Amino acid sequence: MESSLRPLTLGEILDRTAQLYRTNFLLFAGIFSVYAGVVLVLNLLHLGLVELLKSLHMTGPLLWIDLSTGGVALLVAFLLFGASTAAISRAVAWVNLGEPATIRSAYQSILPRLGRYLWLMTITAFRCEVSTGCCPFGQELGC
Repeated sequence: MESSLRPLTLGEILDRTAQLYRTNFLLFAGIFSVYAGVVLVLNLLHLGLVELLKSLHMTGPLLWIDLSTGGVALLVAFLLFGASTAAISRAVAWVNLGEPATIRSAYQSILPRLGRYLWLMTITAFRCEVSTGCCPFGQELGC
């Protein structure tokens, strides 16, 4: 890929981005499919458990089990989303540098610093929620 040291127009940036994703679609879709597959399985298990409890007429613990399993699924989804975002970023960097990239190598390369990536994602998500007012305690923080 040609890289020149001049400012790019918006059209050139979008063209390079589209070309990058077109030529490496299976790599990027494969990295993100790990996240999508796990979240799908977790949500199906969550729905199955809720429907099972409804069919057994166990409405008493239904709310607590629904909230706890939903919370666990949300936490796992958040962690996997951070990992898949970091892995895609690493793969994009490798592709731009002309180095070989695979799904496995992208995930393996982020594992040593996974905590840092997740912490950065947490701070970014928190800051975005507070600044847009989506956070319930954003008013108290004065942001």
